[in-house]
Amino acid sequence: MYTIYNKIYRKYEKPNTLPYEGIENVLKELQNRNITLAICSNREEEFLKYFANKLFNDIDFKYISGYRKGIPDKPNPYRLNDIINKENLKKEEVLYFGDKDADIDVAKNAGVDMVLAKYGQGNNEDYKSTYPIKIIESPIEILDL
Repeated sequence: MYTIYNKIYRKYEKPNTLPYEGIENVLKELQNRNITLAICSNREEEFLKYFANKLFNDIDFKYISGYRKGIPDKPNPYRLNDIINKENLKKEEVLYFGDKDADIDVAKNAGVDMVLAKYGQGNNEDYKSTYPIKIIESPIEILDL
């Protein structure tokens, strides 16, 4: 089923699939600061790699971790912890960005700091989290954290 879906999706993908305004420059600056960049999403890993290459060809994502059969989805912190362990990072060195409830929950479950991107797709106005988070309105604010 996934194979068929992937073929159809790629054939008919929306030509207006674009990154959020300013995010590419922010990612380039973070890369220039030697900050490890990774993607951890519930989207299928094959799609993530495809779109990362298509939209962010100049960005070196050290890890792209998406849905894979047999690997727990967010909010389970398995994939995030796997990236943290592979990089030998301390949890206090990690800043997790997201725009949905599951992102806040995975950060909480992994014990890392969270930044909620209000410019994203999630309905973050309704989230009643007791987990301490930083909220940003635009990608450029990332550089001030």
